[in-house]
Amino acid sequence: MDDRRDECEQFLARQKTWIRAVLKCDYGSPDIAPAMAAVGGIEELNQARDAYEEVLKTCPTHFA
Repeated sequence: MDDRRDECEQFLARQKTWIRAVLKCDYGSPDIAPAMAAVGGIEELNQARDAYEEVLKTCPTHFA
């Protein structure tokens, strides 16, 4: 596996379960709504999304 691909997977592995689900477009997780409704939930998701987008830019699988 490409090292950059590993970076994408490692990034996801470090995230909370609900954030990982959103980033992977798995919106069926019952944990998402309560986590986003919690204080700071949306901000936490936005920060993770922004960081993930930066990681994805280095991954040839996603941005070839």
